[in-house]
Amino acid sequence: MKIVPLLLRIGLGIVILGIGFGIAYTLFLTKPKLPPRADAAAALVVGTIPATRTDVDRVWSGYGTARAMNSANLAAEVSGRIVERPPSIEPGNRVAAGDLIVQIEQADYLARARAAEQRVVQARADLAALDVDEGAWLEQLKLAEEQAAIESRELSQAYAALERGAASASEIDRRTKALRALEVQVSTIRQQHARVPSRRATLRAALERLRADGQVAAQNLRRTGITAPFDSILEEVSVERGEYVTVGAPIARVVDITHLEVPLRIPASALGYVRVGDTATLRPDGPATHTWTGTVGRLSPEVDPVTRSITVFVEVRQDAAAFQSASHDATTLLLPGQFVVCAINGAPETGRLVVPRRAVHDGTVYIAVPNDRGTWTARKAFVRAIFHTASSYPDIDPIEQQWTVVETDDIPDGSPIIVTNLDVMSEGRIVNIASRAPGGDSQ
Repeated sequence: MKIVPLLLRIGLGIVILGIGFGIAYTLFLTKPKLPPRADAAAALVVGTIPATRTDVDRVWSGYGTARAMNSANLAAEVSGRIVERPPSIEPGNRVAAGDLIVQIEQADYLARARAAEQRVVQARADLAALDVDEGAWLEQLKLAEEQAAIESRELSQAYAALERGAASASEIDRRTKALRALEVQVSTIRQQHARVPSRRATLRAALERLRADGQVAAQNLRRTGITAPFDSILEEVSVERGEYVTVGAPIARVVDITHLEVPLRIPASALGYVRVGDTATLRPDGPATHTWTGTVGRLSPEVDPVTRSITVFVEVRQDAAAFQSASHDATTLLLPGQFVVCAINGAPETGRLVVPRRAVHDGTVYIAVPNDRGTWTARKAFVRAIFHTASSYPDIDPIEQQWTVVETDDIPDGSPIIVTNLDVMSEGRIVNIASRAPGGDSQ
């Protein structure tokens, strides 16, 4: 009795397997027919450009922040109370060189200047009086010497008369005393006259000191008026009328926006290409419809060993006469503190091979070489990228804008360089060349 269920189970399994094989066979017979696989060696249509050597402008790019070449923080040079601040002295307004910004009370400084002038006048008078005294002493010395000479002759005559008995000893004594008195007078006058040079030097030194004091007093008087040092724009005014300021107190800041410079970091490899006087184009960092033109003013003498870069100073000159006028668009002016992108047009590279940037992969490009089938075969050519450039070369390709300048010995001039379908390109692929490379095709 146990054999019958076993046989039933075996039979049921055989039926199920048969049904499965039947379904599989039916599906095999009814599967859709696939088209025959394309031949992997079928020619692929590609676009090319001719390998062309041309002159390439070398452009160096970098970022920098503009700063004013002329700016000044004005401070008080003397102490005092602010007695005047013109109504036009407000931040943002233009000032010309010499325009008054604030006036410090000058009464004390005016009095000191006048007193110093009077002391100088007195010193000059003392020098003039000394000149008069010198002349008088010279005249007195001459007279005294003449009188002493006369008295000396009369004394000699008295001695001669005494020998003849015609004179007395008292006469000799009187004349001797008179001669000695005249000699003392001559000596005194000579001493006074000898002191004239030292007195003159002392008076002249005093005069120079007084003149210096007078100049300081006059300078302090002028310093009471704080004026604009050059044509500029007021950025800040720190004082009001009536305030008392001390020496060094900040008064105002002025900025000249007609002459700016941008310190620009560029690769050290630019040395030898970028020179003073090269043209530079600057634009805001972001969407903008305007640019500024500058020139390289100077170069840093050092290379940064960390970043391997040098600093180039680009100077920009602009007309800021209409700044903040009703008809002026402020966005067309470069302002200090503005962050900009700068491109410097360096010395051009001559006779360089340029290829579209998208055609270079891992140091290789593909060129098309003729084969014995009457078509072309793709072959790898090794290149070394020197630099990239965004420019237009309509004689090579009228659409392409992004190029790579390369060095290679594997690409003869005029060879077709493949620039499309590079994503499926391989060494030895059979290709056909279209009339030109569609500039908009993607790799």
